[in-house]
Amino acid sequence: MMPSRTPLPFAALIAIAWGLPAALAQSPLALPAPAAAAATPAAQALATPDIADNGVAAIVENRVITFDEVKREVMDILPVIQQEVMQAGGTQQDFNNQVDQMVVQIVQNFIDRELVIKEFRKVTPGQPVRQIPSTFIDGRISEMIAGQFDNDRSKYVAWLMSRQMTQIEHRTEVEEQIIFQYMLQEQRKSQSVISPVRIETYYRENLEQFRQPDRVHMRLLQLNREAGETDDQLRTRLASLVGRVRAGESFADLARNLSQDLTKKSQGGDWGWVEPSMVAAEFIEPLFALRQGDVTDPIVRGNFGFLLYAEAREFAGIQPLDEVRNQIEGILTQEINAAEERRWLERLRRTGYVRLFL
Repeated sequence: MMPSRTPLPFAALIAIAWGLPAALAQSPLALPAPAAAAATPAAQALATPDIADNGVAAIVENRVITFDEVKREVMDILPVIQQEVMQAGGTQQDFNNQVDQMVVQIVQNFIDRELVIKEFRKVTPGQPVRQIPSTFIDGRISEMIAGQFDNDRSKYVAWLMSRQMTQIEHRTEVEEQIIFQYMLQEQRKSQSVISPVRIETYYRENLEQFRQPDRVHMRLLQLNREAGETDDQLRTRLASLVGRVRAGESFADLARNLSQDLTKKSQGGDWGWVEPSMVAAEFIEPLFALRQGDVTDPIVRGNFGFLLYAEAREFAGIQPLDEVRNQIEGILTQEINAAEERRWLERLRRTGYVRLFL
């Protein structure tokens, strides 16, 4: 059974996270030095035999979760938390609180993973013993080395050494991660359980979620003023292209061949979806007066002339249900999956042996 628990005090984290990275130690939100925390009540609590002598964070079934394991996970996250707090203008206490919460979550993740792995390996009469093929584990590690370490195995080994982990230990960790992900996937329900009535109800109750801004999928063609060319002459050149577009010629092809805007020329002048706040002030009125397939009259600004084209058009307002039905189905499916996973994990926690030392 899962006993009640309280968040791990920040001073306890100090005892876990010795050897802080220099970047953290020198920052305005640097962690206090371990020596400075030694006299706090939380640090004194760590002196109890259960925690200080054994270095135990939790026991799950017959598996001991050590503070070294927790430290390994925490140290990877500390710089990220620090950056987020600094960007938000937070205080040292904000940083401490976030780290406390993160430590508790990491320990809970360890516990849940152990309970799920136990469930995976549970022997059921008449059923084959489940196991992850070694080739699958090898493939996952190879993907990691390629993606995170530029296919350089020496970098991978150095990373393991920084975590004080052997390759065998990491292989076990990867296998357990695969098992955990597989077992969660097994708990997920099919999207077919989402009824049309439930989708319509969600839509009615969350209309503002489907409000879209006024926007245009814009293409742009630019001509530069030639030497001695007047505004009227530049407009005439642009007007001839307007006529070709309105006669059915592809704006994208014209932009690709004739535009002098080198930024998007090769993409046929395609600037993607834009909203009023994303375009120059002089473009807003002519561009957002367009309907799909329309092109503006010539626009001359300084030494440049422009034509704007609406590849597609969406007007501000609530999107119709038919346009967002699949989106709502995905949202509701995720909610069902999350709820199912929570219920399943809670059942495993109730029936498993867990002892916390936080």
